[in-house]
Amino acid sequence: MFRFILYGELILLIPSGCLADYEWLSDKLKVLNKGTALASQKHQKLVPEHAFALSVHLNKNNLDTIELDKEQALAYLRKENLSIHEEKRGFALALYEGLPLGWVNLLGTRSTTFILCLANPACVSPESLAPGLALGTTGIQAMD
Repeated sequence: MFRFILYGELILLIPSGCLADYEWLSDKLKVLNKGTALASQKHQKLVPEHAFALSVHLNKNNLDTIELDKEQALAYLRKENLSIHEEKRGFALALYEGLPLGWVNLLGTRSTTFILCLANPACVSPESLAPGLALGTTGIQAMD
């Protein structure tokens, strides 16, 4: 089971069994990172974090993905815009040899390296992330 925690503008995914420990440690110590950062809330939009793309809880089968060749993957890692002729528009998980690199924003004739996915409810369904998670019509919810 997991819980979503709003930490400033950042949405975190934390195992339910660790929540009390995180809270206790946060009172006693300066905790730099806790859980998996899923997204930031900016201008009425959720902007996913890079950690979400690399999470072991992410099910790539429920996402739009794009497989990059070696040159495209290197350009992506240099944060360069990619020339990808893809009819899909919107955000997709960039993969190299099946391994996630991060998010790209497909714009038709080109793409930009970006980190966004949560606008698509299928990306954060219980089956796609982990048991106990759901994206309801009112926002992200934890389910027991």
